[in-house]
Amino acid sequence: MGLILITFGVGIFAGQYYLPSLVVPPDAPVSFTGIQSEFCPSPECESLVTFTLAQAKSRAWVAMYSFTNQTIAQALIDAKNRGVDVRVIVEKQQAAGQYSQHQEVFAAGIPVTIDTNPQLMHHKFAVIDDGAVITGSMNWTGNGVGENNENELVIHSSELNQKFALEFQKVWDESNAYGGE
Repeated sequence: MGLILITFGVGIFAGQYYLPSLVVPPDAPVSFTGIQSEFCPSPECESLVTFTLAQAKSRAWVAMYSFTNQTIAQALIDAKNRGVDVRVIVEKQQAAGQYSQHQEVFAAGIPVTIDTNPQLMHHKFAVIDDGAVITGSMNWTGNGVGENNENELVIHSSELNQKFALEFQKVWDESNAYGGE
């Protein structure tokens, strides 16, 4: 099966370069309004995530392999306090770490599930409202932001948002609710 590269040009919005190019399978057309990107190590990676979470109005569903970043955890708590439907899935092996932030967001009233399938839940994404997805190679950790060569993208696309929301719901349904233990 071939792929199609669609390019619409380059623009700038709110200080971020929009590079509206996307490779999509021919049977899955996707439209989008922009892509924001950052490369780590850089504090801009964390800022891109927290800025996007601060813009969330209805939904911020997070599936994150490793989540130890306190600033991003606080951004999720702030979103929940604004009335956003915030949910977090973490990988069971990573949840056992002493610095995992799933306990802090749970204590703030955010529903958390621990992935229990036999494979690693290696996702690193967040579904924002009905029109954006945060994704990339970066775990939401100190090393992800400040040490590793990583990338973080915010893709503004309702179609991709819907696909990621379906994957989130599938993993959520297969996971065990965290009860604070």
